[in-house]
This record gives sequence, C-alpha cells and structure tokens, in this order.
Amino acid sequence: MMVLAIVALAGCRSAKVTEPLPASVMGSDPQAQMDFWHAMPGRAVASNDEAMHAILLFIDNEDTAGNYDGRVWMLKRRELLPESFDGKADEAVQRGTLAVMIVNILDVKGGVTMHLLGATPRYATRELMYMNLYPPSSPQQTFSGAELLGIIGRLEDYQRSLRATKEQKPHEQPPLEHMGPKPVAAAPVPVAPKPAPRAVAPAPRSMAAPRSPAPPQRPVQRSATKPSVVKWPAAASATRPAPRPASQPVDRPTNIKPYIAK
Repeated sequence: MMVLAIVALAGCRSAKVTEPLPASVMGSDPQAQMDFWHAMPGRAVASNDEAMHAILLFIDNEDTAGNYDGRVWMLKRRELLPESFDGKADEAVQRGTLAVMIVNILDVKGGVTMHLLGATPRYATRELMYMNLYPPSSPQQTFSGAELLGIIGRLEDYQRSLRATKEQKPHEQPPLEHMGPKPVAAAPVPVAPKPAPRAVAPAPRSMAAPRSPAPPQRPVQRSATKPSVVKWPAAASATRPAPRPASQPVDRPTNIKPYIAK
C-alpha cells in the first residue's frame, strides 16, 4: 500500500524543468527577447516561468516584471490567470493553464458551460481545439519549447486576421455625377429552345378480363357497272278483249239451280 501511495503522489506531481533559462534571456530589451525566442526550440519542456514570460511578450512586447512572482501577479491583476493558481516557476506548464490565459486574452466567450463556469482549464482547452489554435490535447499535457512557439505563432496569425476583418470597410458607391458615361447595354442572351415534351407511357391496363373482339363485318360487294333497269313487257293490245259497251246487256242464266251441286 505504501508503494502504491508513493506512485500515486508521483503521478499527480507535475514534471519539473531542471535547467531553467538564465536570467539574461528573460529580460525585456530587444536583444534579450531575441535570445529568448531562439533558445525556446531547444527546450524539451517549457516551464511556467518561460510560458508566462512568452505571454507577456505577446501582449505588451515587453516584460517589466523581472521575476516569476511579478509575472504571476501581473497576469492575475489583468484577470488572465485565476487567483487559485499556485504553480511553481520550475514546473512544466500545463496546456490547460496556458489555455485559460489565451481565451481571456482573446475574449473567447465559448459555449454555455464557459458562460456558466467561466474559463476552466478543461473547457478552455476544448475551445482552443475547436478554434484550431490548439492541437488535440488534454489539460494536463505540457508543451515543449518548439510547441510553445507554434502556439504563439498561431495566436499572432489569429489576431492579424481579426484586425484585417475589422479594418475592411464595406464598398461605398460613388455619387451619380462621378459615375461617368452609362455603360453600354449588353447584348441579349439567346434563349435556348424549350425541349420537346416527353412522351408519356400509356397507363397499364386493369387486371379485368379483356374484352372479346367484335366480329369482323362482311364487306358489301358493289358492282362497278351501273345496274340495269328491269322493264316489264307491255301487254299486247290484241290479246286483251275489247271492252263491252255499257248498253249491251250481260247474258246471265235465269235458272241457276241446275248449276248448284247437290
């Protein structure tokens, strides 16, 4: 149990930088600043003192604090560093600690959680990852000297782009009297002919039984020649008896009984 407790305490303790930079390169004059930026790529781990010195140079182009305690006091007074911070100068800087200072410098509002809880190391780190200012990180990770320089370079590019956006003015239309001659009307654009309507496929027939076809009609045969007229033969006048005169009496038998059949 004792061994586990020692391992747990060692795991919770931050890494320390055994060889800090000399005080000559932590100054504010131009030569000291140039020496500081040139010395950082060779640092395997960046300390709290070096990270806060870099932040002050980024904000003010100078560091008038002179030591680590003065830098912490200046950052807390500007509300860039929380009052609860108590890291040592030779401890490796955590990405969450640096993220809190950056979101306060850039005045990043963040999401609902940052509005309610403020800039915490966890959500500040997530916000900078979303803004593409941080690589995929956890708040407990540290930075090397070269990685710290890369973050400062991204911050400068971000502020430069914001400044260019604010300075860009909307286009103002000149007065009408200074607009010059009227532009020549452009030639009419030919209108393409409308495409022919597409053929609509006939609707499918219903599933009912098909109707039987109608019987074919027998064609009527017509003669091409003119039909002949049938003429009845006229009765010969010689064969017909001559009409009897009206004054001549008709011979009728007076007694007809012999003619009646019995």
